[in-house]
Amino acid sequence: MVEEIFRVRVLGYCNLSSEQILAQLERAGAPSLITLRGEYLIVLERTGECYFISSAYGVCQYYYTVQGSRIFHGDTVLGVLKQAQLPWEWNWRSLAELAIFDHPLENRTLHPAVERVPERSVLHFRNGALQRTTLAWEDLHPRAKATPRLALDALNRSVQEWGGKDPVVSISGGFDSRVLLASALKVGYRPSLVTMGFEDSTDVIIAQQIASALGLELRRVQLRIEDYLAYGPLISALTNGTKTARHWHTYLYTRAAGFDPQQPFFVGTNGAWAKTVYFDRGIHALYQSWRSPEQSLRTVCQQKVNPIFTPAELGFLNPALGERLGPEARSATAETLVELCHHSFLPGLDRLYLEQRVRNFMGNGMKLYSESVAWRVPFLERDWVATVWNLSRSWKLGHNWHRYALQKNYPRLLDFPEQGKAVRTAVRAPFRYWHPKSYRYPIVGYARYPEWFASPAIADFVRSHADLLSELISPEGIEAVLTDHQTTQKRTPAVAFLVTMVFWIQHLQHLK
Repeated sequence: MVEEIFRVRVLGYCNLSSEQILAQLERAGAPSLITLRGEYLIVLERTGECYFISSAYGVCQYYYTVQGSRIFHGDTVLGVLKQAQLPWEWNWRSLAELAIFDHPLENRTLHPAVERVPERSVLHFRNGALQRTTLAWEDLHPRAKATPRLALDALNRSVQEWGGKDPVVSISGGFDSRVLLASALKVGYRPSLVTMGFEDSTDVIIAQQIASALGLELRRVQLRIEDYLAYGPLISALTNGTKTARHWHTYLYTRAAGFDPQQPFFVGTNGAWAKTVYFDRGIHALYQSWRSPEQSLRTVCQQKVNPIFTPAELGFLNPALGERLGPEARSATAETLVELCHHSFLPGLDRLYLEQRVRNFMGNGMKLYSESVAWRVPFLERDWVATVWNLSRSWKLGHNWHRYALQKNYPRLLDFPEQGKAVRTAVRAPFRYWHPKSYRYPIVGYARYPEWFASPAIADFVRSHADLLSELISPEGIEAVLTDHQTTQKRTPAVAFLVTMVFWIQHLQHLK
């Protein structure tokens, strides 16, 4: 009898075809598929057996639940629940994390029975049993000599490998996208550019200067608040209710840009891996790392646990959610962050950024990109991540590695503004670059979120669905948030959360 061949599905992208994946599975085993080039999740399935294989950083989202001797799986939580015919149940811990961090932590979803496939792992289901194999961080990122040149070479190789014939670079006024553009130009591409914002947006002004000077095509997308309501049902389903409305631009601008969906689309996700993103304070960071690393880590983690609801509003929330956002639970959440940092200060905060923020929050962005473009993320190539992991800390402060990359790959890109700080980008980070006073010019955002979420259209939308939200927050609580934001325009995260929950709960009604 001929053995049934696995059906292959690849989410994201990798350097092997379906046939090559099956050949490597046979030759070297499933764990060998964790270390391919690219950013992907591989599903192998045949009668009675399946594998889920995630890449080193697990940005591509895939979900599963085991019920009895069966496994149900798919790329959305709603899809898994419908297959398994499970009723809805809130994971209050995960919902509280969404209200604090803008994303759940680890592999949690908003339903307690549905989990996400973890990073750098193989899940193998056979004969009613699920086995998990996870490679250690240290195995994929061994200690080794590293130089900024080696990191740059790794980036350039990745851009050249994934650029195809006519790539696009999503560009802003920041460092990450400019470094990607420099790399693309270095390896011989003349990429098209796309940015989003208004005519006076800082990103748009800098992108237009660069495109004009270099003779590159630039498409500008202007976001509109009405699109957030029009596409809310789709976006909330794609992101499983875990990307709040003030971050939906990743779907909206790529859809509106109108590029060929097969055209490689470079994004700067994880470029901040080379920037000590959670404590980029120059010599102060180095001093704290030497003097009191454990206490400094706890302080940073405590500061990050900042719920979107005020203490006075917690009483308006469902008690299960309110308790998760109360003082004792916040302290426990801060300790969770310390654990996720492996009790290490600067290196641990680096891993917290990559393994939680990039994987969960930006992973949602990749899901939205997938609807319109063939996204590529060179800053998630393992060779680059591992090399930067081993770089001296001084290169990872003040965008010093980014500055080096621009100087070596395409120095002309230093001639354009460093947003908010200078009319030209410096080769090395200026003294006290991290201090608020280092900003000399206003930065105009790509969207008018405080104004938009204070508009009558948004307020009326939320009020008209107060009955749907009642299992999470009382009408009095909704009114308190909306009124406060219309007065101060400082409650955008809370209003965006409520908008997102309206759309998500509308989906849940179809499960009942």
